[in-house]
Amino acid sequence: MRTVILASHGHLASGMKNTVEMILGEQEALKAFDAYTTPECNVHDTLEAMLRQADGECVIVTDVLGGSVNKEAVVFAAQPGVRVITGMNLTLVATLLTEEELPLDELVRTGIAEAQASIQQPELDGSIRLRDNLFHGLLEKFPVQFLVVAMLLKKSLWNAE
Repeated sequence: MRTVILASHGHLASGMKNTVEMILGEQEALKAFDAYTTPECNVHDTLEAMLRQADGECVIVTDVLGGSVNKEAVVFAAQPGVRVITGMNLTLVATLLTEEELPLDELVRTGIAEAQASIQQPELDGSIRLRDNLFHGLLEKFPVQFLVVAMLLKKSLWNAE
């Protein structure tokens, strides 16, 4: 089984894990590490322990390129079957978890491409437009979850003043 480790400054990693599991359901292969939330935090040792517990290939997703968490994670990219991606977002993590049939390097490329494509400045005209193939694909895979998200988005947009 492939493992995805989310590693971030503060509670971004555990928040992302929580959000992903709200949409996709519980994900046994998804782990989170919130760095610097305790005085005794040691990023290198914690990531090393998480990699030892991983069963098979592993993708470490960090929050900030060049940040301290990312710098520690990159050290482990030299290990066989370990890849590091920075710029954590929901589309990236969902792709890494739902496209498990892809070979590791193709999965990384696909995850990055889909994450980049999901970063947009939407045009709001009172309706939700389905413009993107990625969104259509995710909608087909997870229709109930997207309906809930769309309803929450619509409610928050109409209540925003």
